[in-house]
Order: sequence, then structure tokens, then C-alpha cells
Amino acid sequence: MLRFICILVFLYKCMFKANLFK
Repeated sequence: MLRFICILVFLYKCMFKANLFK
């Protein structure tokens, strides 16, 4: 469960950075 949350946070950060670079 904890690993799943970590993956979601990692993906969320990647999406956030991608939006900043648009």
C-alpha cells in the first residue's frame, strides 16, 4: 500500500513538472 502511494506521488510530481515546462 505504501509503495503504491509513493508511486502516485512520484507520478504526480512528474506531471506537475511537465505542466511547468509547457
